[in-house]
Amino acid sequence: MGNLNLTAITDQTQYVQKIKGALERVSGQSIPLTEGKKVQRYIAGFIS
Repeated sequence: MGNLNLTAITDQTQYVQKIKGALERVSGQSIPLTEGKKVQRYIAGFIS
């Protein structure tokens, strides 16, 4: 099994599409994919 780089995963990644397809076949339902973005915080002039 190859390495999985979590920072490079998008909704179009082959790995995600394969899992999504399998889950849709088993459940019989369409599964919408959403992208979560990291919240930026501004603290004393610094961005984290």
